[in-house]
Amino acid sequence: MNNDIMAKRISFVLVTGVIISSICIIIGIILSIINNDFTYDLEHYDFKILKYDLINFDARAFLMLGIFILILTPIIRVFCMLIQYYIEKNYTYISICFIILIVLAISLFLGATHL
Repeated sequence: MNNDIMAKRISFVLVTGVIISSICIIIGIILSIINNDFTYDLEHYDFKILKYDLINFDARAFLMLGIFILILTPIIRVFCMLIQYYIEKNYTYISICFIILIVLAISLFLGATHL
């Protein structure tokens, strides 16, 4: 496949992730201002209650979702590149993408257990 098409797809993934995460964070900030609540403990936020808090328009939930999407955006990018390289049968870059995904997974796991 043409490199320009691939670059546009990857760019779309990155821009979409940043826009969605920015919208979530802005909503969280606006909700914080409206509720006059600026005390957060996002370090110990539980993802099990995220859905419930998003439905109830909790500012912390929107901030956490925005940060989470922002963290996932480059991971999704690498995964999309892996699929693209698989379609192109470019095994060198497939190997590189797998190594990057493994390093990212280890980093996320070590970061999550560090809390």
